[in-house]
Amino acid sequence: REGCTICHTSDVLIGCDGINGSVRKQLLDDTGHASSPLQYLGVLVMLGITGNLPEGSPGADIADGKSALQMSDGKTRLFAMPFDNCQTMWQLSFPMDLDVAQKLSQEGPAALLAEALRRCGAWAPPVPQLLHSTDSSLVSGYPAYDRDVLGPAAFSAAAGSKLATGLPAVTLLGDAAHPMSPFKGQGANQALMDAVVLAKELCLCGAEGPVPALRRYEAEMLQRSGKKVLASRDVSSLLHSELAIGEGDKTRSSFVGKANLERTESLPLNAV
Repeated sequence: REGCTICHTSDVLIGCDGINGSVRKQLLDDTGHASSPLQYLGVLVMLGITGNLPEGSPGADIADGKSALQMSDGKTRLFAMPFDNCQTMWQLSFPMDLDVAQKLSQEGPAALLAEALRRCGAWAPPVPQLLHSTDSSLVSGYPAYDRDVLGPAAFSAAAGSKLATGLPAVTLLGDAAHPMSPFKGQGANQALMDAVVLAKELCLCGAEGPVPALRRYEAEMLQRSGKKVLASRDVSSLLHSELAIGEGDKTRSSFVGKANLERTESLPLNAV
């Protein structure tokens, strides 16, 4: 609880308290090793949940509680999928300056839903129907961030931090270690994989104790998840560009490659 001190005894401390986790901050910020500040991805993400559309209504054949859909105008993107047998979850995202995105997020659910309808209220079914049927109390929105990928040296340096003094077996898991954009759907997947690898390493540690096991886990975790962080960042740009609605029988990765090439070619020569 905020403002309370709670004392526990443990052999290992695992920080899995999210993108703004206090364990990461205490572990890395006093080591002299860069702890990767938050990086705004230039996009606001909005989430909503509503009941499935009534049978026979416009768009009900698409938003049928069984199918996923994605629509875009080359800038604003909406993705929807079943939340359960009776409800549909939608995700709306679009480019927005950070100060404007923060202000809109702080204004609350009603303002977010109004912005969604302003942008997509005239789109083809089932988008307007899903938005109109959504109760604003079930809408949230926030600027999307990630962090640059840490290297294993960050954790080695952290062993001497104030947090780790007397408790050297400290590590991070999930968004606390590798926050990423939601646009490849990898955040939760990578956190689950972290947990499996970490549990395996801790089960195998012997007389040497847990610290070497944590370093092995971190090496694997950072290499695996780092690729997903960068790929999710690239897709964040792609999905909110004209490339997202380009015609052609191509994979999304080929469009990401094209977007990266165009971005590189637009840089000054001394920036490449």
